[in-house]
Amino acid sequence: MSATTYRPEIDGLRALAILLVVLYHASFTIGDVSIFPGGYIGVDVFFVISGYLISRILLFDMKAGTFSVFRFYERRARRILPALITVTGIASVFAWHILMPDSLLEYGRSLLATAFFSANIFFLKLDAYTAELIAHRPLLHMWSLGIEEQFYIVFPLLLFWFFTKFNRRLVGFLCAGFIASLLLAEYCSTRYPGANFYLAPTRVWELVGGSLLACLESKALNFRQSPLSQYLPLLGISAILAFAVFADDGLRHPSLFTFPPVLGTMILIWFADSRSAVFKFLTLKPVVWTGLISYSLYLWHQPVFVFARVRLERSLLTQEKMVLITICFLLAALTYFLVEKPTRNRSVTSSRTIWSIGLTGSLAIALFGLFVHLGEGFPTRFFAAKLIDEAMQDRYAPNVGPLKCKNYDPEKGHCQFQGVKKDGYTLFTVGDSHIRTLDAPIVKNLENIDFVSSFIPLNSGTSFFTFDLDILQIDGKKQTPLGLVSYNRNRFEKIMEFDKQIVITGGRLPLYLEHDRFDNAEGGREQGGKCSFVKTAGKDTVLQGDEEVLSSYQKTIAMLLGKGIKVILIYPIPEVGWDVPKEMSERVEQHWLGRMEKTMQTYALTTSYRVFKDRTLRAYQLYDSIDDHPNLLRIYPETLFCREGRCTTHNDTSLYYRDDNHLSYYGAMMVLEDILGQIQTKWGIPASGDGG
Repeated sequence: MSATTYRPEIDGLRALAILLVVLYHASFTIGDVSIFPGGYIGVDVFFVISGYLISRILLFDMKAGTFSVFRFYERRARRILPALITVTGIASVFAWHILMPDSLLEYGRSLLATAFFSANIFFLKLDAYTAELIAHRPLLHMWSLGIEEQFYIVFPLLLFWFFTKFNRRLVGFLCAGFIASLLLAEYCSTRYPGANFYLAPTRVWELVGGSLLACLESKALNFRQSPLSQYLPLLGISAILAFAVFADDGLRHPSLFTFPPVLGTMILIWFADSRSAVFKFLTLKPVVWTGLISYSLYLWHQPVFVFARVRLERSLLTQEKMVLITICFLLAALTYFLVEKPTRNRSVTSSRTIWSIGLTGSLAIALFGLFVHLGEGFPTRFFAAKLIDEAMQDRYAPNVGPLKCKNYDPEKGHCQFQGVKKDGYTLFTVGDSHIRTLDAPIVKNLENIDFVSSFIPLNSGTSFFTFDLDILQIDGKKQTPLGLVSYNRNRFEKIMEFDKQIVITGGRLPLYLEHDRFDNAEGGREQGGKCSFVKTAGKDTVLQGDEEVLSSYQKTIAMLLGKGIKVILIYPIPEVGWDVPKEMSERVEQHWLGRMEKTMQTYALTTSYRVFKDRTLRAYQLYDSIDDHPNLLRIYPETLFCREGRCTTHNDTSLYYRDDNHLSYYGAMMVLEDILGQIQTKWGIPASGDGG
């Protein structure tokens, strides 16, 4: 079979893959039951198809003696770049006008990574809690392109070397690569699930599975005359659909669980018998047409859904999802006919032109991503720019002023900022992202905190500091233990390396105890997955009740106090439910009264104090159960933000929050000033002046 022989059933298989992915990302449900909860398998189907088709062309050229690395990459450029540049270019226009600064900043960085085919690495490194929600990441789906292109940087040269030197062993080489990568995926699925999902080595077996079929085909093996060829395609498509229907986000993936649908895809490609019912279905004109536009449809569907969610500030209704899918199909069809077809046709678009388009377009999107990165999300895009700019400033302590710490990594290490008192206290912040908001104010004001010799932040998202307990992140049916037992042990050991310690700790305890995101009962409901305290025993996770959590936390605080450490316990910071900068920006733009102060007073954004008290009841009970101690100081942020039955999110000129639950620099500074004042009152340690 020639490398150019068209196989319409493969476009039909592409159609199946893209429909599964789109329906999965649309999150269709019947009642509480998800439709195609394992629809993400569509990407794996794409990998097998891609491995087959690309290797088919490579091996044909190698047999004919016409293999050219340059021509191979030109084919990839024609296939990938024009549509990618078009979609990301248009998406960037919408991102600029729709996304708030933090979200635009992440978008710009992901765009820069996309331009260099490293989006998979970028998304792997993101903090799963403080980064934008998956449903709000317009370019999240670019991770799969990153894997494919990284694979095709190395694979053609490796294949050519084996073809010329060890052609008789080529099938064995591909089988060995397939098995090794599959076993690596199985191993990493239990130990390094993030890297397992996003990185190429644990995905190679899916691409190589397709390559193996192309290799067997190149050796003139007949793959359509098996007695079972009429029935095996049904087995293949059943394996894919069974995974899509019965799997979910909690399944280890990729792993041995992923093998059946990948094998099913290989069976469909290998035993595509025109007499089978599956072949006839896959070659129906509407199905083939969907397969033809599948690449453009894949590019479009994620940004379209994300921008709709962001604009509406809520989850999508079923009818809205249907309309958006229709829009995605229209955009994909336009992109296919106006961009993909002309640029893939050598008689229409020359090699020089395609390289010019690819290089210029890639440079343009990379520069825009860099521009957004350097501009920190450009809060000045909005009329209420001062509000947003202040709310977003100095979000992370390592980025501020002359005290910038070069080696700071909140997830893996620590950074030590030098204070002014040589024999003073070592100050630690130890907690999750709510405690991390204090880092920037502390760093910027270290020269005025005279009792501190050094400051060490030990915070990361969703990392509540308590011994023996882990936190389980639940997103739909996907459940991910965070591995906090060893992380918290490492944090404690770091604290114990110093003398005269003060530890500021606490965090978003209501999130972990209530097992749900915040709903302010006035229309503002935070989106995102749930979190719960668990204990891990082998591969099992056991949900922990209040008594178990209380026992663990009492042990943690008692351990610190028993070591002579001063502990500052931060009670819950009021959650909001609305994205405060976005909500207030819209209010100011819609209701401008001539002065910022007047507008902010008239159209104030507040939440119910009663809802706050109900939400934090169990958290307060846990904190209150900790016995008083001379070295224990309790801080109540509610006294700063709540009064007269309401909890406010701003004053007349500044916002206290940078999103729907994290304090802005201004809000965190208010908490820090309260901490410093109470330190002096309780322990007689002056925060400034000659004492200390």
